[in-house]
Amino acid sequence: MVKRDFSGSAWFRLAVITVFALAMAYLESAVVVYLRTIFPSTMNLATFAPHPRTVWFSLPLFTLLRPEALSSVLPQSRLATIEVAREATTIVMLLCVAWLAGRSFKTRAAFFIYAFGIWDIGYYAFLYVLLGWPTSLGSLDVLFLIPGPWVAPVFVPMVISAVMILGAVMLLRGE
Repeated sequence: MVKRDFSGSAWFRLAVITVFALAMAYLESAVVVYLRTIFPSTMNLATFAPHPRTVWFSLPLFTLLRPEALSSVLPQSRLATIEVAREATTIVMLLCVAWLAGRSFKTRAAFFIYAFGIWDIGYYAFLYVLLGWPTSLGSLDVLFLIPGPWVAPVFVPMVISAVMILGAVMLLRGE
């Protein structure tokens, strides 16, 4: 009988990245639970209507606010700085795991977008389990803070993440 070693296969690395991304998603959602408990948001997303001067870029289902609008999301500047740094380190962590899993630029990019997609979907799934939020896929959320707050319904990052996962798997098919 021939023993097969799966540890080097792209599919094994995808499985390991899935576990990493889901663990990271839980950690990120737990942090958000703590933040929402300690520092309730001053931005009522249910009635979100940004002032035109705070909008940097807008599409029907997506708004990118100017960096100075961060104070409407997180009024304490120290906390806002910490949150922006936390989000930047999240991307660094995803890049590092992709770098370790990939063997070329193409596979590293595929592993990054896969990890990002799994992390993002997992994040919302864990928020739902922990908080009962989002109440629907149409719930508005502040998606990201770099370079300024991104606001969109939850289904927007979910669809983008699903496309990222599918795209990554397509890129890795030949591996």
